[in-house]
Amino acid sequence: MLADDQQPSTSIASDGRELVKEWSIFVKYFPDTNNKVELISQRFLNIIQPLDSFINPILQWEPINKRLDKIKEGWRRVLNIYNQENPHSFEWELLSKAFYVSFIAGIFTGGLDSIKKSTQRFELYKSGKNFGTVGHLMQRKMDFVMIQFYKNGMLKGLSMSIYICSIVALTVGITAYRDRYSLFYVPVTIALVFSTFAFLRGVGIHGLAMALTVSFFPSFLLTTSTIGASFYSGFSVDDCYKNLREYYLINAKEKLEEEKEIIRYLSSKGKSGFKFWVKYKMRLEKEMGTFDRNITLGDDEELLKFAQEEN
Repeated sequence: MLADDQQPSTSIASDGRELVKEWSIFVKYFPDTNNKVELISQRFLNIIQPLDSFINPILQWEPINKRLDKIKEGWRRVLNIYNQENPHSFEWELLSKAFYVSFIAGIFTGGLDSIKKSTQRFELYKSGKNFGTVGHLMQRKMDFVMIQFYKNGMLKGLSMSIYICSIVALTVGITAYRDRYSLFYVPVTIALVFSTFAFLRGVGIHGLAMALTVSFFPSFLLTTSTIGASFYSGFSVDDCYKNLREYYLINAKEKLEEEKEIIRYLSSKGKSGFKFWVKYKMRLEKEMGTFDRNITLGDDEELLKFAQEEN
């Protein structure tokens, strides 16, 4: 007769323990890894198979099914922001501009803040040392100050860009997921980012309270400016965001068509030049009515375009 610990199990927990035992035995005595993995996978499927009859009816329930479809659609919009096949994403452009502006601002603020400290450090360093001429001393001092300027500016720029880009990424991500913009997104994301970084730095409860207090001013400033823009335009906050997004997409499409036209113009002329000068020359030729370029037979899009203009 089998002992209690050798009886076949009927619960998921005991099956899990038996699964661990079988894994240990096969790892020790059987060198064939493929057979071990297949056996463990089959045992795991046998364990979760009774749950399918309980989970499937719940997932097929219409309210839950609609909710799951909304979640999938929201995540699809979020992933579309960072999709390489979507080069003119308004959210991605906003995130890249936020990184650029915050990084440059951090470089200047961090660098300018380090000038006084680096000057004092060099004054302490030069005491008791002979640098020869005054020009050599000034050169060494300038080199040290500039190195500290770039180093501290780089660190400050990265730190500021991480904060700002986290706020922007969360805001546009929530907006894309819900397909609507709200005034509460910016204050919530700012407070969340500030408190999260304060918690990671280990500042304690006092630091979290200070982070929430500091986040109040930018939240209030951005919220009031958004409300002002909404009142000035006569649209709701969500409509203002969508109109701004649509305006960006239209301009991005026009710029893309302009760049393609410049490339085709240069390839037809067989010349190269600066973008600004080529744009000016093309505009001047169009105004004078002398704009002309060769069209290749492989350029189907251009042939259709010029055929429509002639008709």
